Amino acid sequence: RGVGPTMLRAAGLSGSQLSSYETLKSLVRDSGLLEEGPRLHLGCSLASGLIAQTVIQPVDTARSVVMSHGGDGASARRVVLDGIRTEGASRFLYRGYVTACCRQGPIMPIQMPLVEQLRRQLGLGYF
Repeated sequence: RGVGPTMLRAAGLSGSQLSSYETLKSLVRDSGLLEEGPRLHLGCSLASGLIAQTVIQPVDTARSVVMSHGGDGASARRVVLDGIRTEGASRFLYRGYVTACCRQGPIMPIQMPLVEQLRRQLGLGYF
């Protein structure tokens, strides 16, 4: 139980985070706003973290609500649809968004610049 939602979350998080980081980095660098380096990596990593959290928040919220609902026999789909009907889609699915962004915030300025340094040390260069 729970493997499907966890895999969906991981795919959404990784896909949105990595693709937005690389895309933003290329756009900012190519526009001449920042040169390749720590400031570029830090800024793009923070933005990609915000984008990734925005993408996966509905999955996180639905998963949390379903897990906390208990075993009264209601399907996961029914629990989520009832929540959306009661509170509205945006309010229900983005419940706890600010808190989640605060949790994600400290991770990103460490993770992606670290990946960039690892690339450099392995001789892969910047992409």
